[in-house]
Amino acid sequence: MSDTSPSDIRQAERFRDDTSSRGEDAVDLRGIIITLRKYKWPIILTTALATAITALVVSSITPEYRSTATLLFEDGKTKTGFENPFVEFGQSKQDIQTQVEVLKSRTLAERVVVELDLKSHWEYNRLLPVPDQYQDVGPLSKLRKQVKSLLPAGSDPASEILAADEQYLQDQMVRKLMDRTSVFPLKQTNLVKVSVDGVDRILATRIANGIGDAYVSYQLEKSDGRNSEAKAFLQSKVDELKVKLEEAEQSLLAERRLVGISGDGGDYLNQTIALFNNRLVDAKTNLEVARIQWNEVRTVQALPASTNGQVTLAEVGGSAEVLSGYQYVGTAAEVLPVVDSNPLVQRNKQLVQESRRQLDELRNRYGRKHPRVVDALSNLETATGNLDRQIANVISSTEKEFLAAQRQVRSIEADIRREEQKQYSMSEGRVAIKEVELTRDSTKRYYEEALSELRDYQEKDLQSVPMAISDMAAIPETPVRPKKTLMVMLGFLLSLFGISSLLFAYESMKETVQGINDVEKKLGIPVFGIVPVIKSSLFGRKTVPLIPGEFDDKRGAFEEAIRTIRTSATVTDLEQHQQVIMVTSSVPGEGKSTVASNLAYSMSKLENVVLIEADMRRPGLGKALGIKTHGLSDLLEGESYLEDCMRFDAIGKLDIIPAGRIPESHLELLASPEFAELIDLLKSRYDRVVIDLAPVQAVSDAIVVGKYADSAIFVIKADSTAMPVVRRGVDRLREVGINVAGAVISQVDLSKISSYGGDYYYQGYYDYYGYGDSASKSRKRQKKPLVRDDSTFAAQSRRREEKRDAKKISDLRDRRERRDPSIGGDTVA
Repeated sequence: MSDTSPSDIRQAERFRDDTSSRGEDAVDLRGIIITLRKYKWPIILTTALATAITALVVSSITPEYRSTATLLFEDGKTKTGFENPFVEFGQSKQDIQTQVEVLKSRTLAERVVVELDLKSHWEYNRLLPVPDQYQDVGPLSKLRKQVKSLLPAGSDPASEILAADEQYLQDQMVRKLMDRTSVFPLKQTNLVKVSVDGVDRILATRIANGIGDAYVSYQLEKSDGRNSEAKAFLQSKVDELKVKLEEAEQSLLAERRLVGISGDGGDYLNQTIALFNNRLVDAKTNLEVARIQWNEVRTVQALPASTNGQVTLAEVGGSAEVLSGYQYVGTAAEVLPVVDSNPLVQRNKQLVQESRRQLDELRNRYGRKHPRVVDALSNLETATGNLDRQIANVISSTEKEFLAAQRQVRSIEADIRREEQKQYSMSEGRVAIKEVELTRDSTKRYYEEALSELRDYQEKDLQSVPMAISDMAAIPETPVRPKKTLMVMLGFLLSLFGISSLLFAYESMKETVQGINDVEKKLGIPVFGIVPVIKSSLFGRKTVPLIPGEFDDKRGAFEEAIRTIRTSATVTDLEQHQQVIMVTSSVPGEGKSTVASNLAYSMSKLENVVLIEADMRRPGLGKALGIKTHGLSDLLEGESYLEDCMRFDAIGKLDIIPAGRIPESHLELLASPEFAELIDLLKSRYDRVVIDLAPVQAVSDAIVVGKYADSAIFVIKADSTAMPVVRRGVDRLREVGINVAGAVISQVDLSKISSYGGDYYYQGYYDYYGYGDSASKSRKRQKKPLVRDDSTFAAQSRRREEKRDAKKISDLRDRRERRDPSIGGDTVA
């Protein structure tokens, strides 16, 4: 039963492939959509299968976690001064990048491997067994284990090398750690992130934090060496400059002696200036001591209130409720040498400690609200106040002493300058003395700067590293690999793209008939129509009916298609009368006999038509009609007459000449004068003669018979016959002057009309079509007329026409009686 309708046929007739010819550069979107629609189920199934396999593989991958620690590189304090190659500067972009490379270095990785003892962990030491919880996971784990169990057990060369070579094992662990560690700085910040990947997320967290600790220890060791070198360098420079300064002083004294000998008052001025210089040295020494003490005091005063502020009983509440937790904290200024060495401060500290001890004893003995406890608390507060006041006095006196020392140095320097000015004004050699003084002052300045930097290195703690761990690495909760959703989606897209690309390539390489436009453009012949396949009732098998009405075509798709072909052939007939039409194809199995029989049957409804089954090599029409008597081969060999071979009204009003028995010389019979005589006879008695011929590519029957035909209809099986094969068949007909009026695309599945598919290549057609190994011999036959009695044949034809006229009259009478029952039969007669 057909599942298509006449509207489907009309739609199919209007269907034209917009697919551009192969080789054109334009992208055919409609062709792409058609291909996707055609192969949607293979694409869907293949993509689903590939996606499922990807999901299985991804689920079987052991997850890896990533733990990240954040390091902060603080800005170092910039130093300026004497030419010190070890001076430190603040963190720049290049400095941070340098530290990033240090974090990535092999040296640091080796330190981490040793400090964290990664040799004892299975993830870095292949010689250790993998714990059960980290074994293969997922649905494929069992299959993988079974495959491993089937494989022969053998030694692992890599494991043997690791066990034998300790250094090689160490290198492998360091290399694995470096591969799993990623370090990258954050833009526009001094932050650096250190990430470590691993299967054991706890170990990955330990390593991420351990890298920061290892970096600190590494920098401290490096800093120790640098500080030692810096101190040695500065000490050597100080010693060198001290010698130069002494030499400059001696040179200056010598110049001044010369000036004092040659001028009045020179000796006195030299002695005065020397005295002032001695006093200046002592004053500067006192100033340097006072400066150090005052800097210490200023450093303590700059600390936050929580560390340098005074903590007294008033600050903790001053009530009995808090006495149980009270301890005297004191002030940060107490630790200063200038304060701690003061006798009064030491005495007051002892009093505070004694008062606190008495308070603790009384509190434990009498409780918190006892009068003696209150008195002891008052004594402690008094002692604490005295201590604070004394500390404040010491601090105040420190500042005063520093300011006084500064004033004394300035005063002595002013006296020296005044006396020197007197000497310069008196000395004729003051220019020489000035030059020596400039040299002395320059050397002295360099000496003081070097000495100051040396003191800074000695006083300050250079063991600090300008780096801190901003965020400690936390144990990760979700794995970083594999990204299951991404990998499954990637597998889905790749499989979809892959199978689609393969199908597009397959479609582009196909050479079968892809549509009506394909035939018209490449063959240059019009398409009369298409013949759909009919779904039979037996298991829904699709086929084409050789005999009209063989299958139940309830929707009329097949009949509509044949009528369309008939109309196209009739329209062609208007330009040039085509009484004899032959139907052929390129290769067997394309449905030419079906087209010939059904086209002849459709034409017989409008005119007198005879169908000749000239395909005597593999006849099928006679067998399908159950005709077992004589046929065309018997007629042409002279063994039967036309009236014996003709089957009048075999299918409706269609007369048929079956092929008869299979002769030994098919081509000779078709090329005989008897066949030409037969065609002339049938042309005189029928309006249309349709000849079913063997395929062009298989044999030359169509070439021989073509000279008797007015036109030829070429049948092409959709989605099967290769276009080069079809082109060769059509060219063979055209070469001998046969008019190929049009083509018919047969066996079209209308449910898949959006595209044609498949491929078919010409192989073994001669063997398939009956030309085997044995050669046939022509039989001698006797010349015999085609018609036994022409009057008898004519009488049979007249009787058939009379029967048709009687039937027409009967049908007319029936129609009139239905319209008007009062009309009798005589009226019609």
